[in-house]
Parts: sequence; structure tokens; C-alpha cells
Amino acid sequence: GRRQEALQMAWRAATENPHIHSVHYTYASLLLEAGRPRDALDVIDEALRLQPESADSLVLRGDIHRALGSFTAAEDNYEAALRLEPDHASAVHNLAVNRLKWGKLTTSIKGFLGAGRLDPALGELARRNIGVALIRVLRVSTASVILLSIVLIAVTASHENSQSTVVPRVFIALLTLGLVGVIVWLMRSVPRPTLRAVLRERGFLAVRLAFLAFAIIAGMITAVVGATPLTEVFGPLLLFGAVCLRVYGWLSG
Repeated sequence: GRRQEALQMAWRAATENPHIHSVHYTYASLLLEAGRPRDALDVIDEALRLQPESADSLVLRGDIHRALGSFTAAEDNYEAALRLEPDHASAVHNLAVNRLKWGKLTTSIKGFLGAGRLDPALGELARRNIGVALIRVLRVSTASVILLSIVLIAVTASHENSQSTVVPRVFIALLTLGLVGVIVWLMRSVPRPTLRAVLRERGFLAVRLAFLAFAIIAGMITAVVGATPLTEVFGPLLLFGAVCLRVYGWLSG
């Protein structure tokens, strides 16, 4: 917890031993932790000049670029580290984090799973990041449920006005198939033991998943059967639930 003293000692070590790679690496790590990524970049560049084949230094430079918002440069460094050490767990994990920023959910989840296998110590962090990826997907799905609920309400209104419900039911079927696709993707992307662990750690993620399953059931029933007393309940209930989930998502960040 004595960060300033640590930085001073690391600076002394780097200035008194300018030809030793490890002291520059340590100093750059501390600068990054202290929120000084621009200074850290100069130091890690010197470390890499001394030892260009250091995968750890390339990963750290990737982390520094990511802290600076240079995600393309960060990815280049992680990939360079993996060319040197294909089993470098931190490089695999941090590359997955970078790809999650880009919205590449499938490849990022594969990366988190791979990092957890390579280094069990990263397992908890990898599961946490898998949870972040799944929340992103389910948030988008919740927005789709809002649209589904509106169409369900429209089916009820059309039925009460003695109008055809074929077109809105077809639309409901398409929306429901899209939600089914999300569930299929989730089950194929995340092994069940990992999914269970993630859901245990993130209880509200399980709520989102259950809500999505309920929306699929409501959509399937309405698409096949049409307007029923259940449909009158499904639409408002889904709309209320989806809005509550969206508000919770905004409040929780």
C-alpha cells in the first residue's frame, strides 16, 4: 500500500541498472498501476529494447495501450506475445478482453475459456468476464423482448377489433426464433459447468435468462395459437418486465 515509495525504488533500480530488463518491466508495471500509462509506455519500450523476445513485456505493453484507449495496438502486442508463447494465459485472456471491447463476443468467450484452462488462477477472472459478455447479449435480447411485447399487445387489439392477426403473429414468430437463436448460441458457446458457475456468481444474469425463456414461451404460444386470454396477459407482463430489467441495467451500469 506504499505506492509512492514503490515507484521511487523502482525508478532508482531502473536508473542505477539501465541494462537490466526486469527492473524496467517492474517499473512500467507500477506506473501502469499508478494510473500513469504514458510514462509506463516509455519504460516498457526500453524493456523491450533490452529483451525483444519477452512475451510478458509485450503483454504489459498491450495492457498499457489498452489503458490509453489504443485497442488496435493492444491487440497487436497480445498477438505478438502469443506468437512467442502460444500458451501464455495472460495474453490469451487480455486479448479476449480487448475483443470484448470490439463486441466480438464469441471469440472473446473462447479466449476466456482458453485462459482459464491454461492457468486455473485466472479462472475466477475469466468467469467474471464471461458474465460481462453474456450480460451484453441478454441486454440486447431484453430490448427485443420490448418489441415482442408490443406486437403481442397488437395481436390482442387486432383480435378485439375482429381484424386478422396473421401478420403480427408471423412477426412474433420471427422475433421468437431470434430469441431462441440467442439461447442456442449461449449453450454452444459456454460449457454447462462454466455457465452454472457464472450464474451462481451473477444471480441477476439467471433472472435475465429466465425472463428470456418466458418470452420465448409466450411468443411461441401466441404465434401458434393466436389471441387467447393468456396473450392479453403476456404482452403487458413482458413489457413491464423488460422495462424493469432495462432500468436495472442502467442503474447497475
